[in-house]
This record gives sequence, structure tokens and C-alpha cells, in this order.
Amino acid sequence: MLGIKVTQNGESITLDQQHFTEALLEQYGMADCRPSPTPLVTNDHLIPATSEEILKLKELKINFRSAVGSINYLSSATRPDLSFAVSTLSQYLDCPGIRHWHAFLHVLRYLKGMQDLGLSYSGNLPKGIVAWSDADWGNCRATRRSVTGFLATFHGFLILWKTPKQPSVSTSTAEAEYKALCDLTSKLLWLKQWCQEANLFVLAEPITIWDVNQSCINTANGDCNFNFNNKRMKHVEIQLHFIKEVVKSATIMLKYTPSSEMLADYLTKCVTASKWKKASYKEINIIISRISDRVFLEVVNPTTTEKANLLWSQIKNQYELVQPVNRGRVWMDWKRCFYNGNLQSYIESCRKLMLELKSVSIKVPNELLYYSLLGELGGDPKLHQYIEVLTLSDDLIEKPDMILTKLQDYVHLIRDNNPPLPSNSATALVSTTDKTYKIIYYCTNGKHNNKSTSHTKNKCWAENPHLKPIRKDNKQRKLEANSYLAKALITSVTTVPEDQIILDCGATHHMFNSRKFFLSLSDPTNIPVTTGDTNSSLKAVGVGKVSLLCDSRPLELDDCLYVPNLKCNLISLLALFKNKLTINRSNNMFSIELNNFTLLSGRIINQLMHISYTIPKAHLTVTSNNLWHQRLGHPGPAVLKKLGLPTNDAMCTVCELNKAHKQPFNKKFEDALSPLDCVHIDLVGPIHPDSISGSQYFLSITVQATSYKITKFLGKKSDTYEEFLTTKTFLENQKDQRLKKLVSNQGGEFLKKRTILDKARCLLNLCNLPSEYWAEAVNTAVLLSNLTPTQSRDSKSPYYLWTGQEPRLNQLRTFGCLAYMAIPKLHCSWKLAPARERGALLGYKNNNTSYRILWLHNKKVAITKHATFEETSFPSLNQDHSRADITTDQQCFTIGKTNPITASGEPQELNNQSPPLEIAKEPHYEEDLPTKTRIEAPQARRIRVIGPRHPTLVNSNIDSLNIIPYSQRANILLTSLDMTPRTFKTALISDDHDLWKEAIDKELEAMIKLKVWEVTGLEDNRKQIGTTWVFKTKQNPVNGKKEYKARLCAQGFTQTPGIDYDKSYAPTGRLNSLRTLIAFAAANNLQFHQLNVKSAFLNAPLTKDVYLSIPQGLNICQHSHCLKLKKAIYGLRQAPLAWYDCLKKWLTSVGFQVCILDPCIFFRSNKPSIWLDLHVDDLGVFGKDVHGFKKEIAL
Repeated sequence: MLGIKVTQNGESITLDQQHFTEALLEQYGMADCRPSPTPLVTNDHLIPATSEEILKLKELKINFRSAVGSINYLSSATRPDLSFAVSTLSQYLDCPGIRHWHAFLHVLRYLKGMQDLGLSYSGNLPKGIVAWSDADWGNCRATRRSVTGFLATFHGFLILWKTPKQPSVSTSTAEAEYKALCDLTSKLLWLKQWCQEANLFVLAEPITIWDVNQSCINTANGDCNFNFNNKRMKHVEIQLHFIKEVVKSATIMLKYTPSSEMLADYLTKCVTASKWKKASYKEINIIISRISDRVFLEVVNPTTTEKANLLWSQIKNQYELVQPVNRGRVWMDWKRCFYNGNLQSYIESCRKLMLELKSVSIKVPNELLYYSLLGELGGDPKLHQYIEVLTLSDDLIEKPDMILTKLQDYVHLIRDNNPPLPSNSATALVSTTDKTYKIIYYCTNGKHNNKSTSHTKNKCWAENPHLKPIRKDNKQRKLEANSYLAKALITSVTTVPEDQIILDCGATHHMFNSRKFFLSLSDPTNIPVTTGDTNSSLKAVGVGKVSLLCDSRPLELDDCLYVPNLKCNLISLLALFKNKLTINRSNNMFSIELNNFTLLSGRIINQLMHISYTIPKAHLTVTSNNLWHQRLGHPGPAVLKKLGLPTNDAMCTVCELNKAHKQPFNKKFEDALSPLDCVHIDLVGPIHPDSISGSQYFLSITVQATSYKITKFLGKKSDTYEEFLTTKTFLENQKDQRLKKLVSNQGGEFLKKRTILDKARCLLNLCNLPSEYWAEAVNTAVLLSNLTPTQSRDSKSPYYLWTGQEPRLNQLRTFGCLAYMAIPKLHCSWKLAPARERGALLGYKNNNTSYRILWLHNKKVAITKHATFEETSFPSLNQDHSRADITTDQQCFTIGKTNPITASGEPQELNNQSPPLEIAKEPHYEEDLPTKTRIEAPQARRIRVIGPRHPTLVNSNIDSLNIIPYSQRANILLTSLDMTPRTFKTALISDDHDLWKEAIDKELEAMIKLKVWEVTGLEDNRKQIGTTWVFKTKQNPVNGKKEYKARLCAQGFTQTPGIDYDKSYAPTGRLNSLRTLIAFAAANNLQFHQLNVKSAFLNAPLTKDVYLSIPQGLNICQHSHCLKLKKAIYGLRQAPLAWYDCLKKWLTSVGFQVCILDPCIFFRSNKPSIWLDLHVDDLGVFGKDVHGFKKEIAL
């Protein structure tokens, strides 16, 4: 309702907008940003923007008003913590600047850390209305007007809050507080009167208002007076007398509270992070004080005690009734319920379980419950006759509760007709059973009891203590039980294939039965291996390192035992637990994650966890040894060995020709402890000839701690500083650290430059690409250098050290090799045209999951996953080409070295910015600049460079209005194409035209069935309103299927007041009223359901003649006929009012009354009472018998 998720569990009701918050963060590119502890920066007072700041924001092409409106929706609905931030930003909607935009982004960073917050309503809290009032005197730096902040609770639940700026300047704090108090009092009086009118309750006690200004309180109570000699202060004097009047009449009662305890303080100023944390600790203490010791041990930990919302989410996820764990437990309890001969016990168990099924929202058909309840009793012959009587009643099928009532009556009838026989108290315990009891005689005091029949005197333990067996303690019995379990495990493992790998929680080491798993193996050893099978004797004959490919990712395991006679291979879960791992299970699948990265995965078969894997060496035998040497950019043999790849002792001609090594530099840099302790940079160039986009230099940036490298290509040497600042910001945002030391021209950076140039030289010369493609080779060399292990970093790759994720090598192919890329269907000239096009591989995209391929016929670069490669062939390109195009799903870049011509015909200087843009024809590709691309870790946030940019390169045949600004290109590329048709014609020619046609026919049939219009002749004096079709796809929440929706709407913007309609009205209720009803429902254990009236407007009759032109899809002649509307349709100005009048008329006819103070609230006092909250065509229903009202309105 209103886009707010409402969850009701028992007596509690929760409101949240988490899905909207997540979508908002995604919309503005802040889904992966670093969270902030406060909504606004503390002590950073916003002021009106300067002309320069306004210009900077306009260059970003951002709708600031829409952005603030989105968080205002959050603030007014469920997030009072955003109230002050929204109030502050709303003051600058007319002329916002770049500083105000940064403040908005700070609010989004706060939402990132608090996106799951909401309002919770539950019972057992003090009843009544309590409010807090506060004001920050002279808060606004520009106008020095004060800011009011107040909030109110109803039955202990937050229902009202606001942070307005006062209309005039206050001359004292008491005056500012008085204005805030007057504003709050007027709203509380309205709320009190509305509660009485809506028949919620009559408040006899005065409303308590807490205030921090004692002078204000004393004045309102009449203890002191102000002198208002100035006529301009008359309005304050009137407010003073208004407050005095309501205090004197005991309507409100003012109380003092210190500033540290003032809840409204968060609504009037930007408080510090420590105060926000203190408020969170108060909430944490409240939660902890209400939970049991057992729950405390399960949910309280160092992480959850930092934020109250994390603690509450932990409790909610673990104990919420609707969680899958609880739902599964309740359903299994229902399945295990059986009749054991005691009918009374069976009835009580069934009643309890049926209530639990309802509480966890498991909907079981009544007919199924009916046969399940009676089916369990079929085995008792005493009940056969009575069950037959029950099965003859058709009314009981829909009322399973009545079956239990009938069975309870039967129990009482049997009990009354068969009273217990009278007996004395000594024999009462045995008079009700037919069982016989055996008397056992024990031997004591070292003598045999002759009455004992269980043993003879020779075997009596009392006289022969040495014959008594030794009793095992519990610990020993548990050990034996574990031994039996281990033997059972060994027995089941023997049926597993020998090459299978099992994840074992009992093994202390990783154990493998074949040498093919090992990368390296130590000298022969003789280590005994103990298992649950005492009859088997296993020996480990070696220890070494194992390399596997799990989910296409390399996994190395150290200290693995080589056990030749082992039935199957075992990976020790205990050995893996040296790191902080997470185990997830879904049905019969499982996965183990490390830092949100999947380490292992597999399937559970016969209670054993089978790991999915491949062996790298066996996997790579299909390729030659030299091929992986080429794919990885000609690394040394040590690197291939670390990766578990085969090495080739043969000499590589390309390496010998392009690698010339000198003596290494002596190490003179201190080790970097954190990633940004030290960064090395080096500018390489000029390089001739220029790259295909005009670059002559590249900036090499290396992080010393991880050896992670980033390369920026430059057209001019003067661009170095700007590019470095951009990269510096990126690095600092990635690691949330500041760069401490920058090293240049001290030797270390030259080593990295040599590595890059050596790889690039090998790549370029092997594939015989023209020298203009040197930037592509350097770009790929940087990628391969980051992916391959480094000896100075314990044989770990820079990519792993920077991101914490293992690199994927299975997608790598030889640079420059021949590629066959699929041609989009739209570009196939005829059905039998070739399906693929020849190209050359230039690099990678999207974390190595897509390829950048240069088409040979038109020199365009495309991004695709659908390609095959011939890695031993290298296509030749024309050496005289001067330009290569880049094809995208939305744009096509054309790169050239000549100076561009603008729309005015004047040449412009070539720069290093992104190439120009034209509309592309290929819909399945993405853009990527060959010389601007760099391989980086997944960004935690997007970085937008602020400030004017150089003019972009423009072709003379492209309209400059079609060029997308540089700042918007990243968002456009990340936005998926919306294939929803915008017009009637596009819907009928789309790929899903059959489904859209079905949706159109369904809409027209509904209108014809409801008699929305009548066909009439066309006359000259009749004004016709046009129509339009609106199309949308939705996902069915039940089965997840995609549904196609079509709606016929009138073009209401063409209507004229007084001619086509008299007045308009939008029936949208107040949020304060809705929250009050929710609080009332939670406090009184009422049901709360949400209803959506289908085709609501189509049921509302019109009082004024309105004529509609014939819509598309209706087979009626448009030149001689039109439609006279008898009922409203969507889009008409008077449609909401017509619907409201129609609903109001029906509700009053069935006993409902309309609230005068809020016309969208309806109530019926007859038992059971019902309250309705109307928001256009959505209804919120509150009451004891909501299902009865739903049946009533359905008729």
C-alpha cells in the first residue's frame, strides 16, 4: 500500500520501504558505496549556491528536485530519521549547486547502512498520546529563521513527525519554542478529535508534551508573562494565549525534559555521529532487556551490538514466524500428528497445529484439512459409525474447525454415558487399566533374595561382586556411538567412485588417493591414518599441494596427504575453517563462501557432500603447452608452475626476440603494510605511431602492497595530473584509506613498466597487428599481469591480493587470434546468410566474461560473449587504416586521428576524452574504448569527475544534439533496455505481439462487460477526448510468471473545466491517519488487510456527458462514430472523484460513516467494528472480522 511493505505477524505490524531504498541506491549508482553514520555531514551548514556551483551541477544533467522528492517520500512515510536532511535540501530546489548534490549523495550513503529500517507496531505498550517539541533557534544561515521539530506517539507507536522552517524570524529561543509548541498543539488537537470521531477511543487524560525550554513551559502554565509592546509581536501573543487556553483546560500537559533526552532533537539539527550511536545504544538496551537468556546467547554478538537495526534483523530472521525454517517446522509437526487411541489428545493437538499453520501463513485447502482430520481416525473401529455420519455432511467440508467441535461433543457424550466405577483410593490407580504389573525382588546387603526369579544364587551380583560388569560412563558411550557412526560412514563411502571428492567434517587433513591431484609431493613418508573402520589400515605416503578447478576457479590446498588405498578423496572441513567461511545450503546443493566468494560447491547425495571439481592438468591436456603460454602473455615457467599449468622447456622465439633483461634492481623500498601505504607511478612515452584514438603516452600506476597495476592512456603529457587525481580517488574509495606515499623515478616503477612493455611487445608481435594497436596490447598486458601469480607476493596474483577473489582463467584466449562472432539477427540480410563474422581478439570486458573483438570487414569493435576462437591463426589487417569503429548496443564510436569538424564547421583540438557518439544498429553489444580501457577491481562506487570537460570528437555527419554527455554514458551503458512498447503500433509489431494483443482484448472486454460506453453518432458540436494505450509488464508474486498488462486511458489534459468536468478530487488519505489506525490495530490485536479494487474507475458512473474518440483496437468506424462514456476510465480528470462518490454511496448504504476531518477514513461501529483507509483504489481494512467485509464488498 502506497509502495510500503506491510508485514503482520501475530500482534506486531511492521512498515518498511527497503525495496524502494535499494532501487533508489541503484538508480543513483550508490548501491556499493561506503555507508555513513549520519544523514548529513556534522557542522556542515548548507548555504545558497554560487553561480559556479550551480553551473557545475547543471553540467551533470541531474534532476535535483526529483532526487530530493524521492527521499522526501521515504521521510514522510516510514523514515523520520531523514526528516531534517530532507527539510534542509528542500530549501534549495530552485537553484541547487554541486555542494547540495554532494549532501544528497551523503544521505544515500546513510541509507546504504540503514536501508532496512522501518516502523514497528506491537501490543503491550502504554496507551495514549505523547509528544515531543523542539526548535533550533536561527538554524538557517541565510535567513536566520528557526527550524521546528516535533513528533508524537499513539499507544507508544510513532505516528506523527515534521521538520518545518518557521515562517518568520524569532527574537529569542523561547519565541522559537513557542511557535513550535503552537504548531504541534494544533495538530494534536486535530488528532484527538479525529480519534473520537472515528470511534477509536475517547481520550480523557491530557496529552503530554515534553519540551526542553523551561521559560516556555512556565509561561504556558501562567508562572511568568512576556511584555508584547511591539505591535509586530501580536501573532506571538495570540499563540501564547492559545497555548495557555489548552493548558488551562487540561487538554495538554507540558513537562520538562533535558536536551540529552529530547527525541525531537534529531529533527531540528544535524547531530553528531556519537549522538546517533548513543540513540542506537538506547534502542539496543531496550531490546536486550526484553529478550531471554537463551535468545541473548544466540543473537547478541559484537556485530549486532553496533546497530539496533542489525540486532533486530538478527532476531527477526531467526524467530520470525513466516521464516522458511519455522514454516517447515510447523508443516512437519502437522504431518507427524497421528491418532494414538486418545481422541481428546488428538483434538487438542489438531487445534494447536491448525492455529500454528495459520500463524505462519501456510494456506491448506479446507477440503484437504477435512479429509486429513478424519482420515487419521479411520483405523479405530469404535469411531467408524460416527465418522460416517460426519462424512455425510457437506457443510463440514468448508469448516474444519467444526469437525473438531463435533469430535469434542462426541468425547463429552462418551464420558457422560460411561462414568468411572466407584472404588477406594488405594485401588484407583489400577482400576482404569487392564495391564498386569510384575513384582521385581532385589538382592541387597550382600545376600541373595530367594524370591528373585531373574537369576540364580551362583550368578547373584550381591554375593559375587566380581561377576558384575563394569558400567561405562556417558562419555565412553558417546565415543563408541561416534565410532559406530564413523564405521557407517566408511561403509557408505565405499560405494562412492574413487575419483570423487567428499567434504568431510571429521577428517583432520585433506586426503587424496591419486598423484594426479598433486602439484608437488614431498619425499616418501609413512604416516598412519586412522578411520572409523578399525579393520582397515591406511598409510599416507606423501604430503604435498593439490590444485583443483572448482566452479572454473583455481583452488590450492596445502599439506594434503597422499593415501593410495583411500576409497575416495576427502577435503577436511576443519582445515578449511582456519579462515572465516560461510556454508549455504539450498535443497540438495551446498556452497562454501569466503568473503562473499564461492570457494567450493557441490551436491548432497546420500547424506554426503560431493564436491564439483575438475583437475587443471587433465582439463588442459586438450591444448598444447605453448598455447597457455601465449594466452597469459608469455609469462615465465615459474608462473605457469604456480598456476598448475604444464610447462614447456622449448625456447619461445617471441620471448627471446622481445624480452631483454638487465640486472635486477636492489630492493630499497620498505614493505607496505596496507594497500595505500605506497603507490608507484611512471609516465611512458611518447610512443609512435599514435594509437588508433590518438594516445601517445600511458600512465602506469602500481600499488606496492599488492603489485596491482592500473594504466591510463593520455593524448597529451599535460593530462597526467588530472588522470592521476581520478585514479587516486578511485583507489581511496576502493579501500577506504588515504594515499600515504607516492613514489616516482626511484627504480621500482621501471620494473613494472618493463613487465608491461615486455608482455605488450610479445602480444603485438605474435599476432602481427599493426603498430597503431599498441594501446590494446598494453591494456591486455596489464590485465594478464594482474591475473598471474607474483613471486614477491607468495605466488599470489595481484588481482587476488587487491580484490580477495581468485582470478578466472578459463575465459582467456590468445591475443589477436582469429575469432568468429555471432551476427545479430537484425543484421542478417536473409535467412541463409552466414551466422558468424570473422574478427580479431583485442581484449576483455566485464571481468573477463566478455570479449572485445575487432570486425575485419568494417574495423568496428564489438563486445560479445558469443564467440569461438582459432588460437593458432592470426588474421592480417591493413597497415594503412586510420580508424576503427566501436559498435555498442546503443552507440557507435568512431575514432580517428584527424582533427574533428563540429556542427559549426570549425576544427577542434584533439583530446584524450571519450570518442564521439552515433546511434548504433547492433543491439547486443556494449561500447568500450580500446585506449581508455583499464582492467580494475569491481568498483565500490562510481566516480564522476566534476567540472567542465573538453569538447568531444564529433563527426561532421552527426547531429550534436544526439551526443550523450560524458557524465551520463556510464549510467546509460549500465541500464538494461526497456522493451515495453510505448504505443499501440509498436506493441503489435513487437516480439511479444500475441501477448500484448491478448492484454488489449482483455481490457476492451472488461470495459464492454461493465458497459463503460455506448456507441453514438458523430456530430460537429461534440468535443471528443483522445485516448492512448499504456503497456506494462509485472511479475506475478505467486508463481513468478511475467504478466502483460494493457490499459486504455483518456487524454485528460485536453479537458476543459466547466465543459468536460466540474471539479476534480484525489481520494488520498493522510499518512498520519493510516499510521494511527495501524497503531490502534496493533494495540488491540485487530486484523489488517490490504485490498486493491480491480478496475475501480470503470465502476464509477459519470454525471456529465463526455465523448471519447474511437480507441485503437476497437473495430468501429472512427469517421462516423464516437463513444459516449457512461462510466469513468483512467485518465479523466473527474474519474477519481466519480470513484470516490460511488464507493462512498455504497459504504454508507451498508452502515459506514465518513470522517469529517479525513474524508478518506470510513468506519462502522456495529459489531464487529471495521475501519477503512482509502488511497485511490487501494483499501486498508482494520477490524476483527476482515474476511466478512471482503466477502461483502466482493458481492
